[in-house]
Amino acid sequence: MSGPDLADPAAQRVARLLALALGIAVICNGAGTYLKRTGLLEPDSYRAYWAIHCWVMEQPPAEPAEPQCARYSSPAEIANHAQPDPGDPRSVSNYIYKTAAAERPLKLLKDVFWIVLIGAGLGKVAWQEVRPANWRRLWPISALAVYSVVMFLLSIPINGALIAVAGLRSFLFLFSALLCRWLIPHMAVFANLAGALLVIQGLLVPFELFRGIHLFHEWSAWSLASRVAGTLVQPNTMGVFAVAALAFYYSFSISRRCLAALVLVSLGLVLLSGSGTGLVCAALGLLLIARRRVNKQWRTAATSAGALAVAAALLMLPNLTGRENIFDSIGTSRGRVAVLHSALFERGAAEVLFGSGLGVNTNTALSLATPGSREGMHPSGPIAHAPTDSTLTGLVIQIGLLGTLMFYGALLWAASRDVRARPFYLVAALCSLTINLTELFPVNVLLGLALAHSAWNSADRQRAASS
Repeated sequence: MSGPDLADPAAQRVARLLALALGIAVICNGAGTYLKRTGLLEPDSYRAYWAIHCWVMEQPPAEPAEPQCARYSSPAEIANHAQPDPGDPRSVSNYIYKTAAAERPLKLLKDVFWIVLIGAGLGKVAWQEVRPANWRRLWPISALAVYSVVMFLLSIPINGALIAVAGLRSFLFLFSALLCRWLIPHMAVFANLAGALLVIQGLLVPFELFRGIHLFHEWSAWSLASRVAGTLVQPNTMGVFAVAALAFYYSFSISRRCLAALVLVSLGLVLLSGSGTGLVCAALGLLLIARRRVNKQWRTAATSAGALAVAAALLMLPNLTGRENIFDSIGTSRGRVAVLHSALFERGAAEVLFGSGLGVNTNTALSLATPGSREGMHPSGPIAHAPTDSTLTGLVIQIGLLGTLMFYGALLWAASRDVRARPFYLVAALCSLTINLTELFPVNVLLGLALAHSAWNSADRQRAASS
C-alpha cells in the first residue's frame, strides 16, 4: 500500500473535481435565498415586502433617496398588502427562508458532496491505494468519531431517527479527517477554491446591496441593504465563512500570490455582513499573519500593536457593524451565554456530562422536525427547541461536557502538531464560540480537510521517528 502521491495525475484530477463540486454545492445551497431576497425569484412577494416595509418605515413612496421604496411602494400596493402587525415587516419576509420543492435538490447537493467525499476515501482504503487510519496514533480524532457514533445510536430510541441522523450529519468532518489522507498533497486545490469562493461572494454582494430587502430592519447609507449574506443564507454565516476561508487559503495555499487581494475581499465581506464574530476573528487572524511575516526583532512590537487593534475593534463593534444592540446576542435572557448556562445548570447530571443525544437543537433537526416530533425532542425546559448559536453550546447539549472536551482537545492536538494549519485552527476555535461550525457548510468541510492534514502529518512523523 502506498501513501498519497503528489505526482499522481488521476488523484489530482479527482481532487479538482471534488473542489469544483464543493464550490457548486456552496453556491447552490443558498442560491434560492439569495434570489428571493433580491427579487429574482417570487417577485410578487418581494414587491409586497417593499410596500409594507416602506409604509412601516414611513418612507414617502416617491422619495428619490429610497430607490427601493420609490419603485415598489405605490399607494395602491400599500393598500393591497395590508398586514396584521405593522411593526413587524418580517411577517412578510418569512418566505425567503422557506425551502420550496424546486430548491430541495440544490440544498441536498451538500449532502451528496459529503457522501462522495467520504465514499472516495473508503474506496481508496478498500482498493489499498492508501493506508487505513491507525486509530491509536490518531486517537483524539478517532476517539471523538467513535463517541459520536455511540451517541448517534443512543439518540435514535430517545429522540427518533430523524433527529439522530441530523446530528450525525454534523460530525461527518471527523470521518473525512480519517479517510482523506489521499487529498493531503492536493490541499492547495481546496485552498484556491476557498479564495475563489471569496471572490464569487464578493461579486454577488453589490447586487444584493442595491436589490436586497432589509431583513434586519436597518437602513444603511444610500438605502442599501444592511448585512449581506450572499449564498451563505445568514449574515453571521457570511462573516465567519469569509474569515475561515481566508485562514484556510493562507494555511494551505502554495504561493499565496493573491493573499493581499483576498484579505481586502474578506474584510469587505465581514464589514458588509455586520458580523461581530467575523470582525473580531479577522482582526486576530490578521494579527497572527502579520506576526509570522515580520522580522523577529519586530514581533513583540507587532503583537502589542495588533492586540491594541483587536481590543479597539471589540469596543467599537457597534459602530463598525452598524448594530447598536450587537452585544444583546450575548447577554440577553435568550442570548448565547444564557443558553449555555441553561445547558450546564438546568439539566440532570447525566445529560450535562454525556448530552441529550446527537442532533438535539441543531438547526437541521429544528427545520426538519414536524410539530409532533418536536414534542418528543429532548431536552425540555429553558433550552427546548432553542437553536444553538455556538459550537460550544451545541456540543454541550448534544454530547455533553465529555464530548465537548474531546472536540476542543482534538483541535488543540492537531494545532500543536501542525504549525501550517494553526491560523485556521485559531479562527475556527474563536468562531466556534458564536456559531455552530459543525453545521456550517462549507467551513465544516474545510475543518475536516485541515484535521486530515494535521492527523496524517503527525502519524507520518511518528512512523518516520520509529523506523
